[in-house]
Amino acid sequence: MKIYFQYDPDNKTGKGKFLNRLKPELEKLGCKIQYDLNGADITLGVTRWRGDTTKKRVLRIDGIHLLNDKHHVWNNQRIKKAIRKSDAVIYQSKWAKYMINNIFKIDPVCYTIYNGADPEDYKETIKSPYPKNVVLSSKWKAGDDRRMKRLREMYEIAKICVEKRSDVCFWIAGFTDMKDEKIERIKWLGLLEDSDLRKYLSMGDVYLHLTWWSWCDNSLVEAICAGCVPIGNDICGNYEMIKEAGGIGVAIDKPLKPRADYSSNKPPKFDHAPVLTALDDALDNKRIVNCEHVHIKNIAKQYYEVFKSVLN
Repeated sequence: MKIYFQYDPDNKTGKGKFLNRLKPELEKLGCKIQYDLNGADITLGVTRWRGDTTKKRVLRIDGIHLLNDKHHVWNNQRIKKAIRKSDAVIYQSKWAKYMINNIFKIDPVCYTIYNGADPEDYKETIKSPYPKNVVLSSKWKAGDDRRMKRLREMYEIAKICVEKRSDVCFWIAGFTDMKDEKIERIKWLGLLEDSDLRKYLSMGDVYLHLTWWSWCDNSLVEAICAGCVPIGNDICGNYEMIKEAGGIGVAIDKPLKPRADYSSNKPPKFDHAPVLTALDDALDNKRIVNCEHVHIKNIAKQYYEVFKSVLN
């Protein structure tokens, strides 16, 4: 089976990172991955179609825009058209499938397959001077465009937690414009190379990820494969992975309705108490983290079955 990957493998986005993990696992299953049309049996696209394709097409959808903005509306229409031209669509979560199909009023041949990572990539670690460690990681960026990731809110929770407990340290990875208040047990790591980030994830006991809504975050997948107990809200795509991993979902948000006309990325306020309780639970009680549902070898097998189904 020859598969045309219609996306730049050197792209540094989460899409490119995922495809570079998927490629060798598909090759182990007997697939030939190429980056041109020449002799390909099937095309794997990401989000939308970019130029010519084979007759058989599988489209992986990262998500769509939920904000009411002219540019976002235009982009969503491109995605909708791409879905209609596809033989099969792969959504990153059941929530993504529910939201997108209901927003677009479509019913394509579709599958739910999570993002994936390799637990073997998280064997190397660093030693922390603290007994308990909580990791936060994301592309936080500057300004308000990533407020939905809730770094400010999680930082406030971290300050409460380290004041209450003397055994815990928080490690925050990723670029941010927030001010470092020089609190001893809250460490700002900045933007890390993947190889360094993996060491911090494998060192961590807990991964705190309270993003307001999400399709299926790569950072969460990586933390689960590293063995961190994940804590996040109990709605949207991330919770599906958190639940299967044996992590903790906290009831801090109301479910979102399938709409693409939200006015802001600013998340609603929430009660910190359930999160602090969840942190104590995860830090004090041993939990076995299951990563089979996001192990890249299992994800590749699911993609392979989709390709076979489309070709047949």
